[in-house]
Amino acid sequence: MRASILVSVLAIALLPDQSLAQRVRVTGSSPSEAKLAAIDEATTVVSVGLIRQYASLLNRLDPKCKEDRTLVGDIAAKGVELLREEKGVRTSILKFLQAMDDSIPEEGASLNLSCAEVAAALVVMIDRP
Repeated sequence: MRASILVSVLAIALLPDQSLAQRVRVTGSSPSEAKLAAIDEATTVVSVGLIRQYASLLNRLDPKCKEDRTLVGDIAAKGVELLREEKGVRTSILKFLQAMDDSIPEEGASLNLSCAEVAAALVVMIDRP
């Protein structure tokens, strides 16, 4: 009896968070974060947990950038494309968004920076590993 209770408790504890495991179909009317996740995953069905990661970065960049969050996502996607085409560097939009966020201090919100310029600088500075 004790062993079956322990197994049941372990099974419940090891179950993935349902919201993270839930997958959604991305369409033209989906939010930017979902579209970016779909591009990185090269599929139209992505996990809600992954979409949340993109949303979190876009939300962090939103007050730091003068561009809106949709344009910031487009800028990041273009940066990834340029790195691949011009330098042969493969990275994800998620990693590029993270690099953009890491490049702007928290105080950047008061500076109203151009994230397009930040992305351009990253494209110039990032080289093959």
